[in-house]
Amino acid sequence: MNRVSRTRHAESRVVRVNFFEGVSAVISLSRMRLLAGLGALGAAGGLVAIFAFFVFLSLPYGIDRTEAAIAMISVGLLFLVLVLSHVVYGRILLAAARGKHFGL
Repeated sequence: MNRVSRTRHAESRVVRVNFFEGVSAVISLSRMRLLAGLGALGAAGGLVAIFAFFVFLSLPYGIDRTEAAIAMISVGLLFLVLVLSHVVYGRILLAAARGKHFGL
């Protein structure tokens, strides 16, 4: 392997990110995958907190227990699917950041 191919290989793992006009940073793909995976897990945690807040608000005010249970189950299933998809996607991104290759 000559010097040119090593240089190309090293450059393929670095991404230039433009934050604002004229301001840019260089970040490695593994660091970007790590941050994206942690962001997906953080989003899952935020969804759990929003659902807990919804349950807290729906119980004591306004509606009876039957309607509260129906509302919590229907919204809970939606949030369950969203949380699980974020957790799966976050785990895939964290595994990719550690060097595991998927597919192509």
